[in-house]
Amino acid sequence: GCDASVILASPNNQAEKDHPDDLSLAGDGFDTVIKAKAAVDSNPQCRNKVSCADILALATRDVVNLVGGPYYEVELGRRDGRISTIASVQRRLPLPGFNLDQLNSLFSINGLSQTDMIALSGAHTIGFSHCNRFSKRIYNFSPQNRIDPTLNLQYALNLRQSCPLNVDPHVAITMDPFTPQQFDNQYFKNLQQGMGLFTSDQVLFTDARSKGTVNLFASSEAAFRSAFVTAITKLGRCECSSGPLTQPPPPFPINKIKTKLGNRGTVASRWRRPLVPAVVCVLRALAIVAPLQLLHVSSITAAPARGLCRCCMCPPPLLYVSSIDLQHRRRAIAAADP
Repeated sequence: GCDASVILASPNNQAEKDHPDDLSLAGDGFDTVIKAKAAVDSNPQCRNKVSCADILALATRDVVNLVGGPYYEVELGRRDGRISTIASVQRRLPLPGFNLDQLNSLFSINGLSQTDMIALSGAHTIGFSHCNRFSKRIYNFSPQNRIDPTLNLQYALNLRQSCPLNVDPHVAITMDPFTPQQFDNQYFKNLQQGMGLFTSDQVLFTDARSKGTVNLFASSEAAFRSAFVTAITKLGRCECSSGPLTQPPPPFPINKIKTKLGNRGTVASRWRRPLVPAVVCVLRALAIVAPLQLLHVSSITAAPARGLCRCCMCPPPLLYVSSIDLQHRRRAIAAADP
């Protein structure tokens, strides 16, 4: 989540990362954040002063920039969350079948406008999706139309070739068929041609209320980049917990963490905020490019807190997942995907 709680692991596989919508998050992406946190904390002057939540926000910026997108200042000072449950994911992420009203409703909860939502959707110019997330559009859309009529027919047939019926659940395809490793405005040009992979993508063009913004971003990459920076900065402020802690960080090491049940039957914590889609997508983006090179650790250690929050002491990471968890996640993906 926005507070890095998506990195937390659970001894009984009941954490955010174990939710079916999060199973495709890259194990090496988690490792990258953990290594960056360890590198920062190796400096005694920086120990427990940089949160994993800030590292994720910086990683977002670096991934975007490394694949050709804008470089922007990241506001720092977030505190890490210390609780992570599967239940917290429910109704917090946009689904592939959402219409415009559902998208606007979800994003508005976090203070984001329709223009912000469309700009953030443009991040689908990079990344991938498993076939089951859109298979209904190409095989069983409705009794009258096997293929979604808003979908470009040739594109739909190509998708069928890449994602045949009963395909291996590990198979994934890029969301942008033309420039999948380039952060550009091709996503919006694709929508104009009926080549949005999800219903929630294509509706941005088919709905008259959002079509004008799609056309603007398709015709002007500068307009898209400017709107994206504005939106991603606003997103980074959503439900942010900042400032000095009112209690010291827990003293126990990662491998000996003790947990207790709170009044909601979860690991007790004072910090819990909604998941935010674009931050979750960071780890998917980390899977595309060489993960360890994505984070400029020197820039993290040297970056002062600016704009958003005051400098704060952040609790150490708790039960972070690492690459040893990758085989479990692959098995879980296979079990969850039809």
